[in-house]
Amino acid sequence: MIVSAEDGAADTIRPRFDAAGGIPARARLLGDEEPFVIPEDIPRLERAIEQVGAALVVIDPIMAFLSGNVNSNRDQDVRRALTPLKRMAERTGAAVILVRHLNKMAGGNPLYRGGGSIGIIGAARSGLVVGRHPEDDELRVLAGQKNNLSLPPESLAYRIETAENGAARIVYEGVCEATAQQLLRVPEDEEEKSALSEAKEFLLSELKGSPMAARQVKKNAVEADVSERTLKRAKAALGVISTKEADWSSKRVSSLSQSTWISG
Repeated sequence: MIVSAEDGAADTIRPRFDAAGGIPARARLLGDEEPFVIPEDIPRLERAIEQVGAALVVIDPIMAFLSGNVNSNRDQDVRRALTPLKRMAERTGAAVILVRHLNKMAGGNPLYRGGGSIGIIGAARSGLVVGRHPEDDELRVLAGQKNNLSLPPESLAYRIETAENGAARIVYEGVCEATAQQLLRVPEDEEEKSALSEAKEFLLSELKGSPMAARQVKKNAVEADVSERTLKRAKAALGVISTKEADWSSKRVSSLSQSTWISG
C-alpha cells in the first residue's frame, strides 16, 4: 500500500515502482485522487490492505495526511492520531513506514531532526535517516536512528541510477560505517549554535498550543539530548515565562510570547 501526496502516480510512483521490480497487481495507491486523512480514514486503509494482502504500507509524507484537528507539533495530538494506525498494523500484520522531511535545524540529535513533534519518532519502534555520505558525494546512506526492538542496524550505502524506463532506481553498495549523527553533522565551529537551535526548536514544539509542567519539559529535554544549560539559554532567547500553576490556570494562552512552563 502506497499512500502518497507529493508524487504523481503516472509520472513518478508507477515508473519507479516498475524500475524497482514491483508487481503492479500486488500494490495499491491511496491519497492520489481522493482525500485521505489520519486517523479518520484508517478503516478505509485497513480494508484496502486486506483486499490485496499488503505486507507493507508506506505513508509519504505523514504530515500531509494528519487531520486538521491534529496539531502536528504537539506530542499528545500526534500520539493520539497514530495510536489507531498502530492498532491497525497489529491487526493486519502489515509493517507501516512513515516518511518525514528533515526540519531546518542544522546538526543536533538525529532523533529531533524530523519535522513535527518528537512524538512521531517516539511512537515508532524503529527510525532511519537518509543523507549524503560524509566522504563521497556520489553516495547516499540509510542509517539507523532509533531501535526499540533490536540491536542497531548496520548503515547501508547506495547510489541512484537511471533505469531503462527513465525512472530513478536505488542500487545498494553494501554496508558502510557512516552513522545518522555523521550524516547530519555540522562544522565544529557551528556546534554550539546548532545545540541552541535544537533546544529552541525543542521548546517551540513542547510548548506550542498549551503550557507544560517544568519537570515534564526537563524530562523530555533529557530524552531529546538537550542539556539543561542549553535549555535555559533557549528559554531566555524565546522569552518563555515560568509561572506557578495557580497563576495561569484561568488564563488563555494565545501566542508564543505567552507559552508557559510551570515551575511548581
